[in-house]
Amino acid sequence: TFATRRAFRAGDPLPAVLPIGRPLDDTRVYVLDAELQPQPPGIPGELYIAGAGLARGYAGRPGATAARYLADPFGPPGERMYRTGDIVRWSVEGELHFVGRADDQIKIRGFRVEPAEIEARLTAHPAVAEAVVSLYQDAGRKRLAAHLVLAPGAEVPAAAELRAHLADGLPDYMLPAAFVTVSELPLTGNGKVDRRRLPAPDWGAGAESAHRAPSTETERLLAGIWAELLGVERVGVDDNFFMLGGDSILSIQVVSRARAAGLTLTPRDLFRHPTVAELAAADGSTAPAVTGTAPVSGAADLTPIQHWFLDPRPEHADFFDQSVLIEAAGPVDEDALRRALTALWTRHDALRARFTAVADGTWRQDVPAADAPAPDLLQVHDPRAEEFVTAAAHAGLRLDTGPLFTARL
Repeated sequence: TFATRRAFRAGDPLPAVLPIGRPLDDTRVYVLDAELQPQPPGIPGELYIAGAGLARGYAGRPGATAARYLADPFGPPGERMYRTGDIVRWSVEGELHFVGRADDQIKIRGFRVEPAEIEARLTAHPAVAEAVVSLYQDAGRKRLAAHLVLAPGAEVPAAAELRAHLADGLPDYMLPAAFVTVSELPLTGNGKVDRRRLPAPDWGAGAESAHRAPSTETERLLAGIWAELLGVERVGVDDNFFMLGGDSILSIQVVSRARAAGLTLTPRDLFRHPTVAELAAADGSTAPAVTGTAPVSGAADLTPIQHWFLDPRPEHADFFDQSVLIEAAGPVDEDALRRALTALWTRHDALRARFTAVADGTWRQDVPAADAPAPDLLQVHDPRAEEFVTAAAHAGLRLDTGPLFTARL
Protein backbone atom coordinates (compact mmCIF):
# COMPACT_ATOMS: atom_id res chain seq x y z
CA THR A 1 0.00 0.00 0.00
CA PHE A 2 2.85 2.39 0.77
CA ALA A 3 6.42 2.49 -0.52
CA THR A 4 7.61 5.92 0.65
CA ARG A 5 7.16 8.07 3.72
CA ARG A 6 7.70 11.66 4.75
CA ALA A 7 7.92 12.58 8.42
CA PHE A 8 6.28 15.80 9.61
CA ARG A 9 6.97 17.23 13.04
CA ALA A 10 5.27 19.87 15.12
CA GLY A 11 6.05 23.32 13.75
CA ASP A 12 7.18 22.12 10.33
CA PRO A 13 5.88 24.32 7.49
CA LEU A 14 3.48 22.50 5.19
CA PRO A 15 4.14 23.25 1.51
CA ALA A 16 1.20 23.56 -0.88
CA VAL A 17 2.23 20.31 -2.56
CA LEU A 18 3.43 17.76 -0.03
CA PRO A 19 6.49 15.68 -0.94
CA ILE A 20 6.03 11.92 -0.90
CA GLY A 21 9.34 11.51 0.86
CA ARG A 22 11.88 8.73 0.89
CA PRO A 23 11.60 4.95 0.46
CA LEU A 24 10.58 2.79 3.39
CA ASP A 25 13.08 0.40 4.93
CA ASP A 26 14.06 -2.48 2.60
CA THR A 27 12.45 -0.63 -0.31
CA ARG A 28 14.26 0.91 -3.27
CA VAL A 29 12.82 3.59 -5.54
CA TYR A 30 14.18 4.82 -8.85
CA VAL A 31 13.32 7.85 -10.97
CA LEU A 32 14.04 6.75 -14.53
CA ASP A 33 13.61 8.05 -18.06
CA ALA A 34 12.26 6.11 -21.03
CA GLU A 35 15.63 4.37 -21.41
CA LEU A 36 15.60 3.32 -17.73
CA GLN A 37 18.37 5.79 -16.94
CA PRO A 38 18.32 7.51 -13.51
CA GLN A 39 17.20 11.14 -13.54
CA PRO A 40 19.08 13.82 -11.58
CA PRO A 41 17.34 16.05 -9.00
CA GLY A 42 14.76 18.37 -10.50
CA ILE A 43 14.24 16.33 -13.69
CA PRO A 44 10.92 14.41 -13.83
CA GLY A 45 10.92 10.70 -14.55
CA GLU A 46 8.79 7.64 -13.93
CA LEU A 47 8.82 6.09 -10.46
CA TYR A 48 9.90 2.46 -10.17
CA ILE A 49 9.74 0.48 -6.90
CA ALA A 50 11.83 -2.53 -5.88
CA GLY A 51 12.83 -4.42 -2.76
CA ALA A 52 11.01 -6.31 -0.02
CA GLY A 53 7.25 -6.44 -0.33
CA LEU A 54 7.10 -6.22 -4.11
CA ALA A 55 4.36 -8.46 -5.51
CA ARG A 56 5.14 -11.22 -7.99
CA GLY A 57 2.80 -9.73 -10.58
CA TYR A 58 -0.86 -9.51 -11.52
CA ALA A 59 -2.72 -12.75 -10.86
CA GLY A 60 -3.77 -14.38 -14.12
CA ARG A 61 -2.55 -11.41 -16.22
CA PRO A 62 0.84 -12.31 -17.72
CA GLY A 63 0.70 -9.46 -20.24
CA ALA A 64 0.15 -6.80 -17.58
CA THR A 65 2.81 -8.42 -15.39
CA ALA A 66 5.37 -8.29 -18.20
CA ALA A 67 4.56 -4.63 -18.87
CA ARG A 68 4.76 -3.49 -15.26
CA TYR A 69 7.30 -5.83 -13.61
CA LEU A 70 10.69 -5.32 -15.22
CA ALA A 71 14.11 -6.76 -14.43
CA ASP A 72 15.83 -4.48 -11.92
CA PRO A 73 19.14 -3.37 -13.47
CA PHE A 74 20.25 -1.76 -10.21
CA GLY A 75 19.46 -4.52 -7.73
CA PRO A 76 20.63 -8.08 -7.04
CA PRO A 77 20.48 -10.50 -9.98
CA GLY A 78 17.00 -11.88 -10.65
CA GLU A 79 15.08 -9.14 -8.83
CA ARG A 80 12.35 -7.10 -10.45
CA MET A 81 11.07 -3.55 -10.14
CA TYR A 82 7.53 -2.24 -10.52
CA ARG A 83 6.65 0.49 -12.99
CA THR A 84 4.15 2.69 -11.13
CA GLY A 85 3.12 5.08 -13.89
CA ASP A 86 3.73 7.98 -11.46
CA ILE A 87 5.84 10.88 -12.73
CA VAL A 88 8.03 12.21 -9.92
CA ARG A 89 11.27 14.12 -9.39
CA TRP A 90 13.97 14.14 -6.75
CA SER A 91 14.54 17.30 -4.73
CA VAL A 92 18.04 18.46 -3.82
CA GLU A 93 17.26 17.26 -0.29
CA GLY A 94 16.75 13.73 -1.58
CA GLU A 95 12.94 13.65 -1.36
CA LEU A 96 10.47 12.53 -4.00
CA HIS A 97 7.89 15.00 -5.30
CA PHE A 98 4.83 13.84 -7.23
CA VAL A 99 4.40 15.50 -10.64
CA GLY A 100 1.61 13.59 -12.39
CA ARG A 101 0.61 10.33 -14.07
CA ALA A 102 2.16 8.71 -17.10
CA ASP A 103 -1.21 7.34 -18.21
CA ASP A 104 -4.81 8.39 -17.78
CA GLN A 105 -5.12 7.22 -14.20
CA ILE A 106 -6.01 9.92 -11.74
CA LYS A 107 -5.62 10.01 -7.98
CA ILE A 108 -8.34 11.30 -5.67
CA ARG A 109 -8.54 11.01 -1.88
CA GLY A 110 -5.64 8.59 -1.92
CA PHE A 111 -7.24 6.22 -4.44
CA ARG A 112 -6.10 5.62 -7.98
CA VAL A 113 -9.08 5.85 -10.28
CA GLU A 114 -9.48 4.79 -13.90
CA PRO A 115 -11.82 7.36 -15.51
CA ALA A 116 -12.65 4.81 -18.22
CA GLU A 117 -14.29 2.61 -15.61
CA ILE A 118 -16.64 5.42 -14.58
CA GLU A 119 -17.27 6.37 -18.21
CA ALA A 120 -18.18 2.79 -19.12
CA ARG A 121 -20.66 2.68 -16.27
CA LEU A 122 -22.19 6.00 -17.33
CA THR A 123 -22.67 4.93 -20.94
CA ALA A 124 -24.49 1.85 -19.66
CA HIS A 125 -27.30 4.25 -18.67
CA PRO A 126 -29.91 4.31 -21.46
CA ALA A 127 -29.91 8.11 -21.65
CA VAL A 128 -26.12 8.47 -22.07
CA ALA A 129 -24.40 7.93 -25.43
CA GLU A 130 -20.94 9.25 -24.61
CA ALA A 131 -19.20 10.30 -21.38
CA VAL A 132 -15.85 11.63 -20.27
CA VAL A 133 -14.78 11.98 -16.63
CA SER A 134 -12.17 14.55 -15.59
CA LEU A 135 -10.48 15.63 -12.39
CA TYR A 136 -10.84 19.26 -11.26
CA GLN A 137 -9.49 21.37 -8.44
CA ASP A 138 -12.20 23.31 -6.64
CA ALA A 139 -11.61 25.35 -3.50
CA GLY A 140 -8.50 23.30 -2.76
CA ARG A 141 -10.32 19.97 -3.13
CA LYS A 142 -10.12 17.46 -5.93
CA ARG A 143 -13.48 16.67 -7.53
CA LEU A 144 -14.63 14.51 -10.39
CA ALA A 145 -16.95 15.87 -13.06
CA ALA A 146 -18.63 13.98 -15.90
CA HIS A 147 -19.48 15.50 -19.28
CA LEU A 148 -22.26 13.64 -21.09
CA VAL A 149 -23.65 13.40 -24.60
CA LEU A 150 -27.27 12.22 -24.54
CA ALA A 151 -28.58 9.31 -26.56
CA PRO A 152 -30.88 10.31 -29.45
CA GLY A 153 -34.30 11.31 -28.13
CA ALA A 154 -33.28 10.99 -24.48
CA GLU A 155 -34.11 13.62 -21.88
CA VAL A 156 -31.48 14.95 -19.49
CA PRO A 157 -31.41 12.52 -16.52
CA ALA A 158 -31.42 13.96 -13.03
CA ALA A 159 -28.06 14.06 -11.26
CA ALA A 160 -29.51 11.93 -8.46
CA GLU A 161 -30.55 9.29 -10.99
CA LEU A 162 -27.07 9.17 -12.53
CA ARG A 163 -25.44 9.02 -9.15
CA ALA A 164 -27.67 6.15 -8.04
CA HIS A 165 -26.86 4.34 -11.29
CA LEU A 166 -23.14 4.68 -10.65
CA ALA A 167 -23.36 3.88 -6.94
CA ASP A 168 -24.83 0.50 -7.80
CA GLY A 169 -21.39 -0.71 -8.86
CA LEU A 170 -18.79 1.88 -7.86
CA PRO A 171 -17.42 3.16 -4.52
CA ASP A 172 -18.33 6.66 -3.42
CA TYR A 173 -14.93 8.18 -4.25
CA MET A 174 -15.53 7.31 -7.93
CA LEU A 175 -18.85 9.17 -8.13
CA PRO A 176 -18.67 12.56 -9.92
CA ALA A 177 -19.71 15.61 -7.97
CA ALA A 178 -21.12 17.28 -11.09
CA PHE A 179 -22.71 16.17 -14.38
CA VAL A 180 -22.57 18.44 -17.42
CA THR A 181 -24.59 17.75 -20.58
CA VAL A 182 -22.97 18.80 -23.88
CA SER A 183 -24.12 18.41 -27.48
CA GLU A 184 -20.84 16.75 -28.45
CA LEU A 185 -17.42 16.08 -26.97
CA PRO A 186 -14.75 18.42 -28.37
CA LEU A 187 -11.88 16.53 -30.00
CA THR A 188 -8.23 17.27 -30.68
CA GLY A 189 -6.66 16.85 -34.10
CA ASN A 190 -5.78 13.21 -33.39
CA GLY A 191 -9.29 12.32 -32.26
CA LYS A 192 -8.86 12.45 -28.47
CA VAL A 193 -11.20 14.37 -26.20
CA ASP A 194 -9.95 17.94 -25.77
CA ARG A 195 -10.59 18.37 -22.05
CA ARG A 196 -9.50 22.02 -22.16
CA ARG A 197 -12.55 22.88 -24.29
CA LEU A 198 -15.07 21.16 -22.01
CA PRO A 199 -17.34 23.65 -20.19
CA ALA A 200 -16.49 24.15 -16.54
CA PRO A 201 -18.77 22.24 -14.17
CA ASP A 202 -21.15 24.11 -11.89
CA TRP A 203 -20.39 22.67 -8.46
CA GLY A 204 -23.38 24.43 -6.96
CA ALA A 205 -25.80 22.65 -9.27
CA GLY A 206 -26.30 19.77 -6.90
CA ALA A 207 -29.75 20.94 -5.87
CA GLU A 208 -32.49 18.93 -7.50
CA SER A 209 -35.21 21.52 -7.01
CA ALA A 210 -35.76 25.18 -6.28
CA HIS A 211 -34.03 26.48 -3.18
CA ARG A 212 -36.04 25.95 0.00
CA ALA A 213 -34.59 27.67 3.06
CA PRO A 214 -34.24 25.85 6.41
CA SER A 215 -37.20 26.40 8.70
CA THR A 216 -36.23 24.67 11.95
CA GLU A 217 -33.27 25.18 14.26
CA THR A 218 -31.90 21.72 13.38
CA GLU A 219 -32.17 22.40 9.66
CA ARG A 220 -30.45 25.78 10.03
CA LEU A 221 -27.65 24.17 12.06
CA LEU A 222 -27.07 21.40 9.51
CA ALA A 223 -27.29 23.78 6.54
CA GLY A 224 -24.66 26.01 8.15
CA ILE A 225 -22.32 23.07 8.75
CA TRP A 226 -22.73 21.88 5.17
CA ALA A 227 -22.17 25.33 3.67
CA GLU A 228 -18.95 25.81 5.64
CA LEU A 229 -17.50 22.37 4.87
CA LEU A 230 -18.57 22.31 1.22
CA GLY A 231 -17.56 25.88 0.49
CA VAL A 232 -20.95 26.94 -0.93
CA GLU A 233 -22.82 30.16 -0.22
CA ARG A 234 -26.12 28.61 0.79
CA VAL A 235 -27.65 25.18 1.30
CA GLY A 236 -31.34 24.42 0.92
CA VAL A 237 -33.15 21.72 2.83
CA ASP A 238 -33.66 19.68 -0.37
CA ASP A 239 -30.02 19.87 -1.54
CA ASN A 240 -28.17 16.57 -1.71
CA PHE A 241 -24.92 16.49 0.29
CA PHE A 242 -23.09 14.36 -2.27
CA MET A 243 -24.37 16.34 -5.24
CA LEU A 244 -22.88 19.45 -3.65
CA GLY A 245 -19.46 17.76 -3.59
CA GLY A 246 -19.61 15.93 -0.29
CA ASP A 247 -17.82 12.64 0.25
CA SER A 248 -17.28 10.09 3.00
CA ILE A 249 -14.42 12.09 4.54
CA LEU A 250 -16.50 15.26 4.77
CA SER A 251 -19.45 13.25 6.09
CA ILE A 252 -17.40 12.36 9.17
CA GLN A 253 -16.68 16.05 9.74
CA VAL A 254 -20.38 16.86 9.39
CA VAL A 255 -21.28 14.27 12.01
CA SER A 256 -18.51 15.45 14.32
CA ARG A 257 -19.68 19.07 14.22
CA ALA A 258 -23.32 18.05 14.51
CA ARG A 259 -22.56 15.97 17.60
CA ALA A 260 -20.64 18.87 19.13
CA ALA A 261 -23.78 20.97 18.63
CA GLY A 262 -25.93 18.39 20.41
CA LEU A 263 -27.34 16.35 17.50
CA THR A 264 -27.27 12.56 17.62
CA LEU A 265 -26.09 11.43 14.21
CA THR A 266 -23.83 8.78 12.70
CA PRO A 267 -21.97 8.81 9.36
CA ARG A 268 -24.37 6.16 8.09
CA ASP A 269 -27.29 8.53 8.70
CA LEU A 270 -25.85 10.96 6.15
CA PHE A 271 -25.69 8.25 3.48
CA ARG A 272 -29.25 7.15 4.24
CA HIS A 273 -30.59 10.71 4.48
CA PRO A 274 -28.45 12.90 2.16
CA THR A 275 -30.63 16.05 2.31
CA VAL A 276 -30.86 18.54 5.16
CA ALA A 277 -34.59 17.91 5.58
CA GLU A 278 -34.17 14.13 5.78
CA LEU A 279 -31.16 14.31 8.07
CA ALA A 280 -32.84 16.76 10.44
CA ALA A 281 -35.87 14.46 10.67
CA ALA A 282 -33.58 11.48 11.35
CA ASP A 283 -31.76 13.16 14.24
CA GLY A 284 -31.86 10.74 17.13
CA SER A 285 -34.23 8.33 15.41
CA THR A 286 -31.53 6.10 13.94
CA ALA A 287 -28.89 6.42 16.62
CA PRO A 288 -27.64 2.98 17.66
CA ALA A 289 -28.41 1.76 21.12
CA VAL A 290 -25.45 2.38 23.40
CA THR A 291 -24.10 -0.89 24.73
CA GLY A 292 -22.61 -1.21 28.16
CA THR A 293 -19.12 0.14 28.64
CA ALA A 294 -18.31 -1.83 31.77
CA PRO A 295 -15.40 -4.29 31.55
CA VAL A 296 -16.24 -7.63 29.92
CA SER A 297 -15.30 -10.91 31.57
CA GLY A 298 -16.05 -14.58 31.14
CA ALA A 299 -17.01 -16.52 28.02
CA ALA A 300 -17.60 -14.46 24.89
CA ASP A 301 -18.82 -15.45 21.43
CA LEU A 302 -16.26 -15.24 18.65
CA THR A 303 -16.66 -12.39 16.19
CA PRO A 304 -16.94 -13.15 12.45
CA ILE A 305 -13.31 -12.16 11.83
CA GLN A 306 -12.16 -14.41 14.70
CA HIS A 307 -14.09 -17.32 13.18
CA TRP A 308 -12.54 -16.56 9.77
CA PHE A 309 -9.04 -16.77 11.22
CA LEU A 310 -9.36 -19.56 13.81
CA ASP A 311 -11.80 -22.02 12.25
CA PRO A 312 -9.31 -23.30 9.62
CA ARG A 313 -6.93 -24.13 12.53
CA PRO A 314 -3.91 -22.17 11.27
CA GLU A 315 -0.61 -23.88 12.07
CA HIS A 316 1.06 -20.84 13.60
CA ALA A 317 -1.82 -18.73 14.86
CA ASP A 318 0.32 -17.27 17.65
CA PHE A 319 2.68 -15.77 15.10
CA PHE A 320 -0.03 -13.86 13.22
CA ASP A 321 0.78 -10.55 14.88
CA GLN A 322 1.93 -7.02 14.24
CA SER A 323 4.77 -5.06 15.76
CA VAL A 324 6.00 -1.50 15.72
CA LEU A 325 9.38 -0.05 16.72
CA ILE A 326 9.24 3.32 18.45
CA GLU A 327 12.30 5.48 19.11
CA ALA A 328 11.95 7.59 22.25
CA ALA A 329 13.19 11.15 22.14
CA GLY A 330 14.82 10.81 25.56
CA PRO A 331 15.00 8.63 28.67
CA VAL A 332 11.89 6.52 29.33
CA ASP A 333 10.15 6.41 32.70
CA GLU A 334 9.85 2.64 33.05
CA ASP A 335 7.31 2.78 35.88
CA ALA A 336 5.06 5.18 33.99
CA LEU A 337 5.27 3.04 30.85
CA ARG A 338 4.46 -0.11 32.81
CA ARG A 339 1.45 1.57 34.43
CA ALA A 340 0.22 2.78 31.05
CA LEU A 341 0.48 -0.70 29.51
CA THR A 342 -1.34 -2.21 32.48
CA ALA A 343 -4.09 0.40 32.23
CA LEU A 344 -4.51 -0.43 28.54
CA TRP A 345 -4.66 -4.17 29.29
CA THR A 346 -7.26 -3.53 32.01
CA ARG A 347 -9.42 -1.21 29.89
CA HIS A 348 -9.25 -3.07 26.55
CA ASP A 349 -11.15 -6.34 27.03
CA ALA A 350 -9.94 -7.85 23.75
CA LEU A 351 -6.32 -7.65 24.91
CA ARG A 352 -7.16 -9.88 27.88
CA ALA A 353 -8.91 -12.51 25.73
CA ARG A 354 -7.73 -16.11 25.55
CA PHE A 355 -8.63 -18.69 22.94
CA THR A 356 -8.81 -22.45 23.42
CA ALA A 357 -9.48 -25.10 20.77
CA VAL A 358 -12.35 -27.39 21.79
CA ALA A 359 -12.49 -31.10 20.92
CA ASP A 360 -15.46 -30.67 18.56
CA GLY A 361 -13.42 -28.38 16.30
CA THR A 362 -14.77 -25.11 17.66
CA TRP A 363 -13.02 -22.42 19.67
CA ARG A 364 -13.76 -20.95 23.07
CA GLN A 365 -13.00 -17.34 23.94
CA ASP A 366 -12.64 -16.32 27.59
CA VAL A 367 -11.88 -12.87 28.97
CA PRO A 368 -10.32 -12.68 32.46
CA ALA A 369 -11.80 -10.07 34.76
CA ALA A 370 -10.36 -6.57 34.55
CA ASP A 371 -9.28 -6.75 38.19
CA ALA A 372 -7.33 -9.98 37.65
CA PRO A 373 -3.59 -9.72 38.30
CA ALA A 374 -1.98 -8.16 35.23
CA PRO A 375 0.86 -10.03 33.52
CA ASP A 376 4.30 -8.49 33.16
CA LEU A 377 3.72 -6.52 29.95
CA LEU A 378 7.09 -4.74 29.90
CA GLN A 379 10.53 -6.26 29.86
CA VAL A 380 13.74 -4.22 29.76
CA HIS A 381 16.75 -5.45 27.78
CA ASP A 382 20.20 -4.43 26.66
CA PRO A 383 19.94 -2.56 23.32
CA ARG A 384 22.53 -4.86 21.77
CA ALA A 385 20.07 -7.75 22.06
CA GLU A 386 17.38 -6.01 19.99
CA GLU A 387 17.14 -8.66 17.25
CA PHE A 388 16.97 -11.54 19.73
CA VAL A 389 14.49 -9.69 21.94
CA THR A 390 12.18 -8.96 18.99
CA ALA A 391 12.17 -12.57 17.85
CA ALA A 392 11.52 -13.76 21.39
CA ALA A 393 8.61 -11.34 21.76
CA HIS A 394 6.96 -12.68 18.60
CA ALA A 395 7.51 -16.28 19.71
CA GLY A 396 6.24 -15.58 23.23
CA LEU A 397 2.65 -14.67 22.34
CA ARG A 398 0.15 -17.38 23.30
CA LEU A 399 -3.54 -17.44 22.37
CA ASP A 400 -4.45 -19.84 25.16
CA THR A 401 -2.61 -18.17 28.05
CA GLY A 402 -2.09 -14.58 26.92
CA PRO A 403 -1.27 -11.81 26.99
CA LEU A 404 -2.09 -10.86 23.40
CA PHE A 405 0.29 -7.93 23.48
CA THR A 406 3.63 -7.19 25.07
CA ALA A 407 6.34 -4.53 25.10
CA ARG A 408 10.13 -4.59 25.16
CA LEU A 409 12.27 -1.64 26.17
